[in-house]
Amino acid sequence: MLADRDGPARLNRIEPHACLKDVLARIHDHRIDRLDELLLMNWKPPV
Repeated sequence: MLADRDGPARLNRIEPHACLKDVLARIHDHRIDRLDELLLMNWKPPV
């Protein structure tokens, strides 16, 4: 699973482990109709 995320993450200049850590931390509170925000192509680092 991690290897699948590394390639696209690097193309999008996203640190893959930071993304995964953030998504795992936020997914349980995230609204189901907004899960697309957590996809790699839409993910933005927390501010």
